[in-house]
Amino acid sequence: MEEREFTSSDVYLSAALSVLSKVPPQLKVSYGGQVLFCFPASDAVLEAMEAYNAGVSAPLLEFSSHIRRLRSEMLARRWGGR
Repeated sequence: MEEREFTSSDVYLSAALSVLSKVPPQLKVSYGGQVLFCFPASDAVLEAMEAYNAGVSAPLLEFSSHIRRLRSEMLARRWGGR
């Protein structure tokens, strides 16, 4: 049985979900070269998504740090082809 997951190409949403849920995303490169951030469809991730959509505040330093890290990983995967 395949595990369900939430997938997004939005680095800002993915950083917020990572900060709020404490679950790091797995990165996958699609056929067209687009990098996708994949989270398990767990309760923690779903709750983080609800909080994000409701406009919850996140620690700015941690959020910006996650954006930078995810963006650099995304660019490395896109250009490196891993």
